[in-house]
Amino acid sequence: MCLLPLVSCAAPAYTDAEETISTSVGEEFAIALYSNPRLGFNWYETHNEKMFALVESSFVAKDKLSPVDGTRYFHFKALKAGKTEITVTCRHGDTGPIREQKVFTVDIK
Repeated sequence: MCLLPLVSCAAPAYTDAEETISTSVGEEFAIALYSNPRLGFNWYETHNEKMFALVESSFVAKDKLSPVDGTRYFHFKALKAGKTEITVTCRHGDTGPIREQKVFTVDIK
């Protein structure tokens, strides 16, 4: 079953920032993070726009009857070979204090 909305089911989803994401130019992948936007905290990402294109950012509720928590997906397409990072930050609003931050290392062949 594909959990990525509007995204190819073949795109792998990564959750562990300790794991290096290995991909190739033209391939797609996603970063998936637990989210509870009802509390006012959301995930924001920053990346090198020369290395990736952000294809989609979406939220999928864990339970349709109570859609208060679920998973935030950032779906990327690799554009250029090299090694880089994607930083995801959980904060209250786009400028509020940081609650959590993860840095994903990406190796593009």
